[in-house]
Amino acid sequence: ILATDQKGDLKYFNHVCSIFFKLPPRKLSGIKKIQDLLVASDFDIAKEIKKTHKDQSPNVSPEIKVQVGELSFTVILKFIPFEKSVIIHLQDFSIERQLHEKYKEQILELKSTHEQILKSDKLTAMGELIAGVSHEISSPLTIANDTLLSLSDHLQKKDIAKAKVDLNELEDEFTRIKQIVSNMQAMARNKEDSVELVDLNKTINESLKYSEELGILKGIKVST
Repeated sequence: ILATDQKGDLKYFNHVCSIFFKLPPRKLSGIKKIQDLLVASDFDIAKEIKKTHKDQSPNVSPEIKVQVGELSFTVILKFIPFEKSVIIHLQDFSIERQLHEKYKEQILELKSTHEQILKSDKLTAMGELIAGVSHEISSPLTIANDTLLSLSDHLQKKDIAKAKVDLNELEDEFTRIKQIVSNMQAMARNKEDSVELVDLNKTINESLKYSEELGILKGIKVST
């Protein structure tokens, strides 16, 4: 708590001021002007004192930064007219602001750690599926290889109808391989979530088909 006259001359300070300004009472008493004690680059304290005295109405400053010696503080000043003086209540928000900034840093750090754990879990899950994926890719490749031999034989015999059947089967098997690889790439890709319209029926059916191909649903009946 400080008190000045309408000109901004320092008339009173309480004992807490000695602690805040880190000055003994004798030195505080030697300071004449409030602006010699509180330096605010973006707020005119002397002007606010004159306004409060003239209007005889309390005023509150916004959150401002003041310089006290070599230290900087974030404060709110309340100006209260009292007879021929203006009482100034100085409220220090520096500690609260520092705690808020520290809290923000901790939240960001936790978020980063959480994302790393999720990525690690995803990669672990991928590792567990690799054996099944390898089997599922080798299976259609084996079928495709046999179908190619059959296609070659049918072409030599000029059996166009059976050759078309072989081609269709080859297309199906390579589409199956492509889908397995595409799904694995989507799982491994560490990308930001996006919002988009999707066909839920199609998404569910594709997920079930992929799970069945990996053998995840063996012995499990799924009703949709």
